[in-house]
Amino acid sequence: MPPLIRFVRQLEARPAEWQHPAAHVRTYLGEQDIEPWLAIRNAAFAFLGGRPWTAADFRREFLAQPWWPAATLWFAEVGGDAPTHTSCNPDASGRSRGLPVGTLLLAPAERPAGCAILRWLAVHPAWQRQGIARLLVRQAEMAAWDTGWHKIVAETHARWQAAVALYTACGYTCHPAHSAL
Repeated sequence: MPPLIRFVRQLEARPAEWQHPAAHVRTYLGEQDIEPWLAIRNAAFAFLGGRPWTAADFRREFLAQPWWPAATLWFAEVGGDAPTHTSCNPDASGRSRGLPVGTLLLAPAERPAGCAILRWLAVHPAWQRQGIARLLVRQAEMAAWDTGWHKIVAETHARWQAAVALYTACGYTCHPAHSAL
């Protein structure tokens, strides 16, 4: 694997809400969201090769972790009735009405206190470079601020130039991957 690059952003104020013209953000609704998450993850990271992730992988990576914050696993959706930026848009059965095209998790960082980490930012290839990742990052930044986490860390691989460009465009600065924050 290529070397990791760590990006850091220190928030000085709550970021302004940003509306995407075609997408909205909703939170994880429960087990019914595992398959949509897997579809996004497997499509977005297909270029890496390897086996596709399964529901067991999702449960191990997320649900089995003591830090698992279901409220800060978001999906960017297109279609359906566009709700307000952060609200869920479920139908009567509790299922979402839009098509999930991107996902991002915000979790507390192990250190230092007051720091959050962006995990598993993924956008389906058909929707990449259309503002979906920026929408998800902005949602995470607003939630981080509201939680009292004013420093946000993101890590990506050095050769993933689209991710490097995104974090740079969103105001993150590059730090050595193993440096103290």
